[in-house]
Amino acid sequence: MGDQAIQRKLAAILYADVAGYSRLTGQDEDADFEHFVERLLLAGLQEG
Repeated sequence: MGDQAIQRKLAAILYADVAGYSRLTGQDEDADFEHFVERLLLAGLQEG
């Protein structure tokens, strides 16, 4: 399998993952944002 074919397959996998993630986050955006901020605080990337 050539490099271009592998890149296309990886791009398709990434696209499907992004589309699925977008669909899930759209179902409960407020809770997803709260979880995101919590992770930033835990990682020390944002001040509380």
